[in-house]
Amino acid sequence: MLHTFSVIPSGYTSDTDIPLQIYNCVLTLSYFAEIVDAVFCIDNEQLYQRMRWSPVSSFKNFNKMIAPAMTAATSSFRFRGDLNNDMRRFSTNLVPFPRLHFLQMNFAPLLNFEYIMSVPSLIHELWFPKSSVSVVNSLAGKCLSIFSIFRGNISQGEVDDCMGHFTDTNSSQFVEWIPNNTSSRVYSIPQHKFVRSAVMISNSTSFTQTLQRLLRQFNYMLSRKAFLHYFEMDSLEFTHADSNMSSLLNEYQMLETT
Repeated sequence: MLHTFSVIPSGYTSDTDIPLQIYNCVLTLSYFAEIVDAVFCIDNEQLYQRMRWSPVSSFKNFNKMIAPAMTAATSSFRFRGDLNNDMRRFSTNLVPFPRLHFLQMNFAPLLNFEYIMSVPSLIHELWFPKSSVSVVNSLAGKCLSIFSIFRGNISQGEVDDCMGHFTDTNSSQFVEWIPNNTSSRVYSIPQHKFVRSAVMISNSTSFTQTLQRLLRQFNYMLSRKAFLHYFEMDSLEFTHADSNMSSLLNEYQMLETT
């Protein structure tokens, strides 16, 4: 089993080599679509939108958002538990189709380290775009599956009750043909600097936003063969990556309408 994290580039966070980053990202994601079992996506576009109103916007603050989400997402691999405590079970619950394994992460409380939130407040914040580190609008698609990890002094029973109520209330955001497509796990060991925290890992068609943005920028440059001289590769590899990612985009879009 192979899981990995992938950072999606944004022109807002780089003013030097963004064309090469776009090429590298599409080529890499095309490769990951075939050989990796799960990809945790981190989108610099979303992080920039989250930080743009901050008085001090820097890569240090970007990392303050990314690091807690990454460590929370891997909690089930590092702490003992009955649910999702290995990579195979993790992928089984979150990936209904082999190629559709690009996962989004929402973390709460984002940047508010000392803020103690109730379980309903954590779940409510997890659901909204401002808590996402993966896509600009996480409510724009349909959820295929969700796995939530809570850390701190939290009751598993309270989490199950609140999650059940919240998913019933927002049932229109889930596909109807996957039953019981939400699960959660509580670890009593709090995350560093947090009293209570939670991460929601979702497989959602909202990933189409990221794919459309990348492919649009990729095709603008590829149609003019711009910057290709920096890559010692056959141009057919770029064409194959474009075709592969366009096919992946269509697969996600089809699930939104079924």
